[in-house]
Amino acid sequence: MWDSIRKKWFVEILFLMFILFGLIIGFRQEKKLKSFPIQRSQVIFSTVEEEQTHSTSVLGLENRAFETLLKRINKRGLVPKNLWISGIILIEEPATYFFSLNANRSAFLSMDGNEISRSSIFEKELNRIVPLFLERGIHAFRIQFTPSTQGAYLHLLWKRGIQRDFQNIPSDVVFAPDAADLTLEELTKIQSNTKTIGFWKNNAFLLALISLFVCIFFLLRLFRGGKLFPAIQWEGKQPLLARLTEIDKTKGLAGLLMIMAHIDGARVFPFGTFGAAVFFFCSGMNTIIFMERVKEKRNYNLYFLFFVFLLFFGGFTQIVIAHPEIRRIIPEFLQMSALSILLILILSKLFKNPRFVGFLFPFPFIFHLIFQKGLLPLQNTWPDFMSFLFGSAAFPLFPWSGFFLFGVFMHYFSRKKGHLFLITFLLGTLSVFSVFVFKISVDKFNMTLSYVCLCLFVCSALFSMFSLFSSERFENRLRGFFFPLEVVGRNSLMFLYVHYFVLQFIAIKSLSGYPVIMLLLATLLSYGLCSLFVFYYDRIKGDMSLFMPTLFFFILVLVLHYGGYLSVMTDLRLVKILIGISFAFLYVQLRQILRVFLK
Repeated sequence: MWDSIRKKWFVEILFLMFILFGLIIGFRQEKKLKSFPIQRSQVIFSTVEEEQTHSTSVLGLENRAFETLLKRINKRGLVPKNLWISGIILIEEPATYFFSLNANRSAFLSMDGNEISRSSIFEKELNRIVPLFLERGIHAFRIQFTPSTQGAYLHLLWKRGIQRDFQNIPSDVVFAPDAADLTLEELTKIQSNTKTIGFWKNNAFLLALISLFVCIFFLLRLFRGGKLFPAIQWEGKQPLLARLTEIDKTKGLAGLLMIMAHIDGARVFPFGTFGAAVFFFCSGMNTIIFMERVKEKRNYNLYFLFFVFLLFFGGFTQIVIAHPEIRRIIPEFLQMSALSILLILILSKLFKNPRFVGFLFPFPFIFHLIFQKGLLPLQNTWPDFMSFLFGSAAFPLFPWSGFFLFGVFMHYFSRKKGHLFLITFLLGTLSVFSVFVFKISVDKFNMTLSYVCLCLFVCSALFSMFSLFSSERFENRLRGFFFPLEVVGRNSLMFLYVHYFVLQFIAIKSLSGYPVIMLLLATLLSYGLCSLFVFYYDRIKGDMSLFMPTLFFFILVLVLHYGGYLSVMTDLRLVKILIGISFAFLYVQLRQILRVFLK
């Protein structure tokens, strides 16, 4: 026993040294970064107290940098009245750029002396996204911003050419106005040096953070003794509920389509846009299966309500990754999933057999059509609330919950293979008529009839195919072939967060040359990397001893991020993805823990 304790303390000491080493290196590199004062846009501001103009500097063009700046100004006892942010942007590749100026006060952006974007509290959508072709070289910009009150928000985003999502403007391409006197080669050299120093700084701090996490993990394993959750067997992994492999395989393929859609944006291969519908279809099946298994148990309703609430608000960790320009809860992927689970729970109370809920699947699509025609009462009342129920952007409950309900519908016929193939044939025929005969456009977010029919057909066809392959005749031969899909399918929440990391930091991003081939290669590479991560996650997710260390890590990163303790040079995309991955891990483990109380 004592030998075991010594070994664990040796690991503790080793990782404490890593923490110290990482902090020393990180702070040294942070100090070096400050030796590049030219790589900071200049800010001139006037104050309410006096007309005298003060000058300071800020790194980057995202809201966090301006929040830090405003705090520095307020500490000096000054209240900023107007801000003028000026500098130059280094463009390395000539292209058409789109700029999005997000602010909750009046703000104007000009580039090379021409106003190109503005944001106003009264005219929120006025000229917010404007294309501008920029040649290689340096381009002067200027932002005029009126903070006026506390809580002011200012964030400038850009995207190049046909990129799908807006991104933060990298701080290493933003320079002070004085940098205009330097040559392009000199600026490029400064940029390269800054990137190198920033790389070592970020990785040193990351090493310290991971080492701290491992230290907490070993300490809790050393002293846990099963006291934190006495109702749970801490040794070994928790048994998982029996699953239908055909659902997991279908859901795993939905993940592949999701990656394809996010890489391509439906330009080359629109089939990827069906990924969300297939994902919701499988989630509807899993929801009704779990409800049937636990409906006779105590605390059944409280359990579902708790996790609907947790998934709805915890899903904000996915919103800030997918939409960095948005700072509020919107009807996104996980919010719609939570509301759909709640909808199925409520509707299941109306039927003796909960599976009959599935026969209501056409109604969300019908409600959406009525909404588009403007026939719903109170349609323009409480727009923020109504956006979670209806709309043509993001993932409102109606129509997307129709795919959840269709999953319940297909589960009703899941043991009747003949019915599955008949439904698939009918949906395929309806799809052909809607697309080729009636020539209705296939539009995802407007949820046209053609898109709905095609999605329902794809969901039915994939599930029918995997149901056939899951029979004893094929299972032993093809299990290894479909294993990656199965692993991804039963760990879909973690996959959702991991695929953002792979797409933003690792995956192939250029589709030039042979776009279809490059898209397939990029999709398969990204999916393979995500599957590898999820495979190892699948092996440890049942270990309850990891819950408390992960919870401490999650809280620590939240405090560092939202408390403003991270350096302005820190890549917040990685931090947000770490928060999301931690949430996905905690969510799944918390479900396993609370299932104990379903008695």
